[in-house]
Amino acid sequence: MDEATEFASYLLSSPEGRTFDEVLNGLRQVGVDRLVDPRRMHQHVLGFVQLRLATSANKELRIHHWPAGASFSEEPHTHLWDLTSYVLAGVITSTEYAVRPTSSGSAHRLFVVKPAHGGTVREPTGRQVRVSIDKQGSHDVGSSYLVPHGVFHTSAPSSASALTLITTSVPMVDYPLVAAPPQSGRSGHAPMNPPTSHELDDFRRALWQAVE
Repeated sequence: MDEATEFASYLLSSPEGRTFDEVLNGLRQVGVDRLVDPRRMHQHVLGFVQLRLATSANKELRIHHWPAGASFSEEPHTHLWDLTSYVLAGVITSTEYAVRPTSSGSAHRLFVVKPAHGGTVREPTGRQVRVSIDKQGSHDVGSSYLVPHGVFHTSAPSSASALTLITTSVPMVDYPLVAAPPQSGRSGHAPMNPPTSHELDDFRRALWQAVE
């Protein structure tokens, strides 16, 4: 078992989660050079760069980086698992939504997101829903927040850039959902492309600054 996997097992072994200081100390002990592996990284369809550190007992440990100058436009979506996000750099705005069935022709549509070769694919469900903001919070460095599985939410940086460490519970449903407006351009297959050399350098630099 390598150090990144040991770190993942440590973080994911506590049902209540770890404190921010425990997370930061663990990152320091493993070291940025061991953590940042381009083979585990990709450009996420939601705009950030994702590093999948390790999986332990069907739980996952990830780091997300929203680089400065990039464009982000998340749509309300659910996850397979409970998600805890530790803010390592910047400020993240987390928004949860109430999503209710409706027959309005101008409403959002529900899509199921399934794995596909080299990425994911959205499949329409034929269900129309009305989407409204339920609650919203701003989270800065040293804080953490929980997004329960099945809750529609979005996360976006409210600073020039942001870096978060994500821990997940075991999967609790088969597929996540997305509530997208009719004019959404995100349909069909979404590839998981590798990060550019510039994105990789930015990611490594941001993580160094967070743990120094």
